[in-house]
Amino acid sequence: MGAAASPPPDARQRAFRSCGIALSGARRAPARVGPAGGFTLIEILLVIMLMALVTSVMITGSNALFNSSQNEDPEEAMLSLLQKVRMQAVEDSTPLDLVTVDEGQTWFYGDNHEMTMPVVDGVKVGLIKAEGASAILLGGIMEETPVTTLRFYPDGTCDPVRVQIQRGRERRVLVIDPWTCAALPETSGAR
Repeated sequence: MGAAASPPPDARQRAFRSCGIALSGARRAPARVGPAGGFTLIEILLVIMLMALVTSVMITGSNALFNSSQNEDPEEAMLSLLQKVRMQAVEDSTPLDLVTVDEGQTWFYGDNHEMTMPVVDGVKVGLIKAEGASAILLGGIMEETPVTTLRFYPDGTCDPVRVQIQRGRERRVLVIDPWTCAALPETSGAR
């Protein structure tokens, strides 16, 4: 005898078979056709870590590139030096003298501290006496008495002084506030 004939499928079983779902006594999960979508937690963390690594390299590299390509202006160097010596005098709680011996190219202060000003063609930066000191007109360019020694005090003040910036034939003078040792905003009346 042959195999027992299976009973004819009812309408419900026919509908499921036509959709690709087979009914049997045990229920089965539908078979997957392709891989599951989405990423695992390890893959996501790996991508975040790589992005952080690349970002840190780019920030560090661009900062070093920016600092190395930036040429320091003699004017900015002088104003920075004044603030540096002021902070040193406050930290040491002792008066400090800022002294130059070579017309403002190299400045000495404190215990063996020295700073050489950057050299830019046609630019001359120096300290001159406060307003009211004598001025000499040489060849159409005003020359004032240079300051070779500037004293900074432990309370953060300094002697009155001005910074003279000579760019070619153009002359600018910044008045230094003796209370903060910083340049005051330029006004039309300042000389």
